[in-house]
Amino acid sequence: MIHHWFPAHMLYFDAGNYAVLLFFTLSGFLITGILVRARCETERSEGAKRRQVFKAFYARRALRIFPVYYAAVVILLAFDVGSARSVSLPLVTYTHNLWVGWNHWTPPYGHFWTLAVEEQFYLFWPLVVLLLPRRLAVWIAFTAVAATPFLRGLAGMNGAAVASVLTTSNLAPLAGGSALALLGRDSALGKRLTNLAAGLGALVYVPLTLTLVFLTVESPGPNGRFFNETIYGFRQLSVSAIAVWLVAAAGRGAPGITGRVLQWPPLVYCGTISYGLYIYHSFAPPVWSHAALFLGLPEIVSTNDWVRWPFLLLLTFFTSAMSWHCFERPINKYKHRYPYVPDSVAAGTIVERPRAGSEIPVP
Repeated sequence: MIHHWFPAHMLYFDAGNYAVLLFFTLSGFLITGILVRARCETERSEGAKRRQVFKAFYARRALRIFPVYYAAVVILLAFDVGSARSVSLPLVTYTHNLWVGWNHWTPPYGHFWTLAVEEQFYLFWPLVVLLLPRRLAVWIAFTAVAATPFLRGLAGMNGAAVASVLTTSNLAPLAGGSALALLGRDSALGKRLTNLAAGLGALVYVPLTLTLVFLTVESPGPNGRFFNETIYGFRQLSVSAIAVWLVAAAGRGAPGITGRVLQWPPLVYCGTISYGLYIYHSFAPPVWSHAALFLGLPEIVSTNDWVRWPFLLLLTFFTSAMSWHCFERPINKYKHRYPYVPDSVAAGTIVERPRAGSEIPVP
């Protein structure tokens, strides 16, 4: 919200991009954790099938993500907000990041590129977690993290916009969070690696930033753009490493005042309605501008960043809260119809075939 509502004041602090990296890290961690637990349940339960996990995962993701997103897209298309009809196919197919990269930013729905990256990540990562040995999945995650700066550099040969929005350019936070879930945030190895990663990330962040400020090529050709974006990729990697450490620390429970702040009910409620906050916040400025004009309010109320932000905040939170209670939560209740392990299997007694000389069922 800060990044999108105060663009003129964000020259020296790229708040939005840092938030995206933290979001991707958290998402990779949570999604992979769900898949790992589901796989463990199927391996312990006779009769449970991995195809059931795939079905449940995609059904539950669809119930959580699709309704609100497509409701917003329908409204965009119906009123052709921001010429949305010209990009209807990318919006509907979750490829809006590709459109943004090869064309131009599309306010007020340009932020949907991050959701497109998420959905594209969901297409292949469950296959890795559910079908491959965990150790191999960990190495794939580490390889994706290490390769991200170079993948971003290659994409950057087509322009900086392309480099920043492709899924391959954002694998470091997604795969970093996923590796944390695969290793276990509470495992000794997981703790050592996250502490090491955060230390290295903090150590190299400033030198990389200074490199971007002073040493990047001013008018680069393809090779210069590759260099620039690779350096950006390494800085992104350093921030992602710190984000992994933050997610691990928060998952274990932050002590003292930090923990009390994170458990503060209003802040927890922000987490509850966070998907709506993400979807709706960029629509608040144009909606408020029209409302202020309709109400005959002074122009400064709708145009000045510092004057309008309380109204934008109130409008976004009210809309997100109503969306959660009246739309999202009722739909989420249908998730129970898609368990990762069928109730009949999870609740039943697992009986192995009796070995010779034994007729005792194994619980």
